[in-house]
Amino acid sequence: MRDEAMVSATGSQGLAQRLRRTARILLREAATAFERTPLEVLLGACAAVGFSLAMERDKLEPFARSLAAVGIALPLTYAASVLRERGLVPAWLRWGISAAAVAAGAVWGFLLLDPARVADVWRCWLLCGASVAALLCVPLLDRDGGDRRERTHRFVARLAARAAVVVAYAGALWIGLSLALAAVNGLFELHMDGKAYGHLASALFILMPPWAVAAGLPALVAPIEPWREPQLRLFRRIGALLLAPLLLVYLAIVYAYTVRVLATGEVPKNLVSPVVIGAGLLIVATTIALEPTHDDEGAAGLAWLLRMAAPLLLPLVLFAIWAVSTRVDQYGWTEFRYLRLLALALLAAYGAAALYRLLRRRRPPLTAVPAVAAITLLLAAIGPWSAPAVARHSQTGALRQLLAATGRTGAGGAPSAVEPAVFRGITDKAAYLRGHFGWTAVREVVPWIGAQPAERGGPPFYATRIGIVERMAAGMTRVVNARLPVGRGIPGVERGTLFPFESGPAPAPRPLQSGRPAGTAGAAAKAPQPGQLVVRIDSASGRLLVAVPAGDTLVADVTSLVQALIERSSSRTGTLIYEGRPRGNREEQAASGRSFDLELDPGEVVQPLRHADGRPAGQLVLLRLQVESAPAAARPGAAAAPGSGPPALPAPVLRVRSAEGFVILSAPYSSTVIRPTPKTRRSLVSSTTR
Repeated sequence: MRDEAMVSATGSQGLAQRLRRTARILLREAATAFERTPLEVLLGACAAVGFSLAMERDKLEPFARSLAAVGIALPLTYAASVLRERGLVPAWLRWGISAAAVAAGAVWGFLLLDPARVADVWRCWLLCGASVAALLCVPLLDRDGGDRRERTHRFVARLAARAAVVVAYAGALWIGLSLALAAVNGLFELHMDGKAYGHLASALFILMPPWAVAAGLPALVAPIEPWREPQLRLFRRIGALLLAPLLLVYLAIVYAYTVRVLATGEVPKNLVSPVVIGAGLLIVATTIALEPTHDDEGAAGLAWLLRMAAPLLLPLVLFAIWAVSTRVDQYGWTEFRYLRLLALALLAAYGAAALYRLLRRRRPPLTAVPAVAAITLLLAAIGPWSAPAVARHSQTGALRQLLAATGRTGAGGAPSAVEPAVFRGITDKAAYLRGHFGWTAVREVVPWIGAQPAERGGPPFYATRIGIVERMAAGMTRVVNARLPVGRGIPGVERGTLFPFESGPAPAPRPLQSGRPAGTAGAAAKAPQPGQLVVRIDSASGRLLVAVPAGDTLVADVTSLVQALIERSSSRTGTLIYEGRPRGNREEQAASGRSFDLELDPGEVVQPLRHADGRPAGQLVLLRLQVESAPAAARPGAAAAPGSGPPALPAPVLRVRSAEGFVILSAPYSSTVIRPTPKTRRSLVSSTTR
């Protein structure tokens, strides 16, 4: 027993010593990394603290600004540290480059960036990408006289492997610590909210990666050693089992779609360019990752595929350029279209260079890729030919042309009725300019649009501010949904008995079943029962028919109100109505009409209720009314007489589709006891709580 206790104590002591030794090693490496690259560690700490503070205050805009500043400055400061570690620049120049990078990132992130503008977000991503590409250009400045291609590949491979391992480690650690945190929260009933997991993610995914990558700086600049057989075997397996199948699948998909487009003559879909760009980026990344296979005798087939991949992609890139150019001709430039076309142009240049080098029996391009990417991304982010500048010029010019076609030059007067394509173009481009470049960009083109509102607004908002209305095409149905606003009083209501009602369209006829004749579904339920009141809609005449228990049928003629609502909707935009269930792209769907939402005026909701001979019998108070203006040709049996030539366009048919409100009956009906039904009770509750 004594020996077992001594062994147990010795084992426990050994484990404790190992843990302490591991902790000391980690702390020493962290301190060394901070001493070697203090600025990179501090930038990561600033971003992590900014995220935690923004999460606590529920304001992510400060974090977005700090993240943009760090994303631009961090790769450049790390590039300066790598140059200093290689002995390529003196210490003062290293700190000068780092200070300039931090200053540039801070100016952009905290002074120039507006996270609410989409164009600034695009520009931020481009600047961050240019900064990362500039970091990958560091091996090109080395003066050791070695092979630049080999140096570039080793540097990119080491940096990518280090970053991937750090991110994977942070993800695994976050999962484990999150489970532990959840266990502690449940066992000790701490009632922690979700922000605790956010703070943990901030420490592991924002603070730790720059620190951990900086700790690998000595390995990043270590001398180049020949590849060993286990490493080459790993490259062969990754290439043969993962990357090569992906390349072949992507190329097969795009080639099959290209053949289909050429055979059918259809316009290529907008999705073809992202697929081709994805295939091109996969080819470039695979070429860089599998660079050692070119000297590996056991990977001759894989090396041949790498040499052939980019030339095989070249025709597909030209096809995708045609697809994007078609969209640009139709809708103008946007940042996304600009960058897609730019990426395709770069891939076309890469494919052409790879084809040239294939004919010369050389490897695909590699050394110049980071430099070309850095320069291109920088020019796409800033300057007169940048993506935001080109998109703003294109959309502004298109909006001016559309406004000139309408003849609209200022505010005031009746709204100008314009064609649907022009209407959508004006409202879409105005919304685009505001979302991407701010309200001032819209006011430059439309000076009379007024001050910037607090809400975003949609097409009706821009149409009202600009002074246009969409001209509905012939044969389209106009559906108006009118409601009495909540809290509005109703003047002119007389004394009587109040009955709520809710009436909808007549059900469709049902086929023969069990030998019974066909009829209207639910007709029996619509018939007045003893002690009940029923309101029916006479769509043909625009009247509401009220059947009372005494057997009489009262009439409320709402034709004038229906006409007024239809005329009022002519100055509104409305939303499209599609026949059936939309499938695929809505731009390819045929719209059958438009729907409009209006407010009922309290002075027009009270309608007289009369007997068939015109004697007054009460009032009908409307809370909701849905009306329709349909083309006359849509009526069953409406057709032109044979041989009479093209018929004249008849006036549209006005219909009442549904109604909801109250019926007020005067004497002698006010003394009649009417028993409410469950539906009447539900109608009363829904009507009085709107």
